[in-house]
Amino acid sequence: MKRSPDNDQPPRDVRRLLDTTSANQKVHAYIERLIEDTDFLSRARKIRRALGIPEDGEPNVLYQKTSSGDYFVTYPDYIQTNAGKLTAETDKLAADYGLDFMWAQMIQHFIVYADLNVFVGASVIETHDVYHELHGSFEYEGEKEAMQEYLIDRVKDTPVAIYISAYVSQRDLIDYIKKAYKPIIEPLLEDHRNPEIKIGKKRRKNPRVKERDEFIYEHRELPAKEIMQEVARHFDEYLDYSYISKIIKREKERRQ
Repeated sequence: MKRSPDNDQPPRDVRRLLDTTSANQKVHAYIERLIEDTDFLSRARKIRRALGIPEDGEPNVLYQKTSSGDYFVTYPDYIQTNAGKLTAETDKLAADYGLDFMWAQMIQHFIVYADLNVFVGASVIETHDVYHELHGSFEYEGEKEAMQEYLIDRVKDTPVAIYISAYVSQRDLIDYIKKAYKPIIEPLLEDHRNPEIKIGKKRRKNPRVKERDEFIYEHRELPAKEIMQEVARHFDEYLDYSYISKIIKREKERRQ
């Protein structure tokens, strides 16, 4: 999937605020369920093997400091030399599970570090200045064509748009969505949904999962590798260290 040619992005603090929307939280929950999925984990480990990444990911997350004093996640040199292959493989894996290239960055972080604790700024609802993106002003040769190509590619993942007049208020917009969602918006969304993708679908708690989580918590004093081996032996599941840690944390909070 093609990357955006430097399209306007909201400031980082705004993107972090948007990350708390219910729509984005559904995607986070979906990705957290993916790392329990046997097929997904098998494909993740296959990518790691192909790139020489340890089977359970690199143990230490690397950060690089920018000139402005911010930090961003980076990868070991041997992974950066294969960045193109890593991106291609993780984009494909993400797409197969209904995630676009922005969310694929979270999958990529999981492939490298077996961890989901990264902010990628992805969103399933976006606001674009469509007039500017279609009509400019464009500053360099080929920018218009690149933007049009990006927009054509982008609608694969966000296929429904609402065009808003420059004179619409927040109240007008909320009123429109409330009245138009059932008769207009939802049928369009349904036309583009893949029934195999379970984003936003609530999953009933499997009693075996509850038993597994309690087992992990009861053995929390053991080394993570040993817990992983015991879970595989008792439940025939192969969980990453990061997910085992998450289960222990969640079970601890539940008991408080």
